[in-house]
Amino acid sequence: MMTWNLIEKLFSGGITLLLFSAGLFFWLYLHRTPFGSAEKRRKGERGASLRALSVALAGTLGIGNIAGVALALITGGAGALFWMWVSALLAMILKYAEITLACRYRTESGQGGAMYYMRDGLGGRIGALSGAIFALLCLALALWMGGLLQSEAVISCTREVLGGSPYAYGVLLAFLAGIVIFGGVKSVSAATVRLVPLMSALYIGMCLGVIFVNRESLGAVFLRVIDGAFEPLAAGGGIGGFLLSATLRNGFSTGLLSNEAGCGTAPMAHVTSGASVDPVRQGRMGMLEVAVDTLFICTLTALAILCAFPVIPGKVGAIELTLHTFTSVYGKNAGYLLAVAIFCFAYATIICWGYYGESCMRYLFSSSVAVFLFRLFYCVAVFAGCLFSARTVFGLTDRLLGTMTLLNILALLALCREVKHGRRAPKT
Repeated sequence: MMTWNLIEKLFSGGITLLLFSAGLFFWLYLHRTPFGSAEKRRKGERGASLRALSVALAGTLGIGNIAGVALALITGGAGALFWMWVSALLAMILKYAEITLACRYRTESGQGGAMYYMRDGLGGRIGALSGAIFALLCLALALWMGGLLQSEAVISCTREVLGGSPYAYGVLLAFLAGIVIFGGVKSVSAATVRLVPLMSALYIGMCLGVIFVNRESLGAVFLRVIDGAFEPLAAGGGIGGFLLSATLRNGFSTGLLSNEAGCGTAPMAHVTSGASVDPVRQGRMGMLEVAVDTLFICTLTALAILCAFPVIPGKVGAIELTLHTFTSVYGKNAGYLLAVAIFCFAYATIICWGYYGESCMRYLFSSSVAVFLFRLFYCVAVFAGCLFSARTVFGLTDRLLGTMTLLNILALLALCREVKHGRRAPKT
């Protein structure tokens, strides 16, 4: 048992080290490329680009911003927030690289993503095999994280506040998800354009209220974050401390789970901007996505929790910790506010990941029947969220995300010249 736990820690730490190294490499290699000039904006480009950004944000502004951050603080301490910040700064450039590359390798039919630049960019058997493995992993992750994880969070919070049967909530959520998912990408885009601004404003307002009430403790909170960030590294020492540090691993993995940079999923949303949108400009939209998700909303969640709790309780769940945080300021009404916020975040992520899974199914099988079957299974997965615990779901999610990230980062490094010099891929 101890050996398996050590292997899991080394794997998670290895992925953390890979993300850190790849992000640092692209910061140095691309230099000012992401911040230079882009092609002149074409008519209608702004709207298409923003719609694609809304779909991507729907996928990232999920339960990782609420329960994921709380879980990172429980397991990694206040210092995990520092490593979320570091991961976000490096994630920005990784997000730019993968989105730019995906837009350049977008097919004439409008399909694109990491599996396409693996297949067409790397080429040969290695490219084809990498693309297929990535698509299979992403398909599994769509069912597991996009369906189960988000659904479990909604059901858990709703039962905490309102009580009732989890099965009834599962059926309702699956039905609401199916309404949008079966409408295709246009339906997903139309829903996220309306939902993302509203849910973000609600949750940001809730967090700012908690922070304002506890504003006198902000100075002490930032000291806890800085002190806690480096203590495990000093104790562990060297590369071993880096790989095994719970604070660092939880901070980075939460950042990855939240903004998804480096794992290759967001490009599937950004390619929906259309062929008229400049890949460089859309890549910059990806950088904005990370800033909004991790540097802003995840930080607000963490600061609210740390302000409300000078000492993080050890025997409490992630949703319960967040609920207690808001209850300390808003009283009994906090449960209803949090339930609405979690529902909106999770529902947006559910419908977005339904599209991600559908894109992978199209890549693997190119069949409308296969896509229809996936939509059915996905709705079943959403319902099944009432049958699993958060910690179980988070554990498998980390492994799937880690493996996808490994494949995607290696592909990005192999194609780094195209990211920098802007060479367009041949039409497929």
